[in-house]
Amino acid sequence: MAARQMEDVWRRFKGSGDSRARDAIINNYAYLVKITAGRVVSNLPPNLEREDLYTAGSMGLIKAVDQFDPGRQVKFETYAIALIRGAILESLREEDWVPRSIRERAKTLERAFFELELSLGRPPKED
Repeated sequence: MAARQMEDVWRRFKGSGDSRARDAIINNYAYLVKITAGRVVSNLPPNLEREDLYTAGSMGLIKAVDQFDPGRQVKFETYAIALIRGAILESLREEDWVPRSIRERAKTLERAFFELELSLGRPPKED
């Protein structure tokens, strides 16, 4: 949709709450969900489908459309991507059964093993 046309659609939606205008905006920017999902997660955990990410991202897009203020001089795409990304990450966190503290410990251990391997020139032993 052309920029001028989108401005008119935004005005209709924000001015009178036109649901058809809202749907047109959501459909026009739906491509942002797919792009953002692809950037956030390159390989999915086995318990998640890509469609689950798209669903979460779509919820973020809808929230972005409903909350966006065109008068703030911010590009909608920039605002929407932040909310889409947040919704996808939140969905991933909800599906993750391992607490964040455990993940941080595992990363610390991995870094320590990597540094030891570099300094020793061989894989480190458990002791």
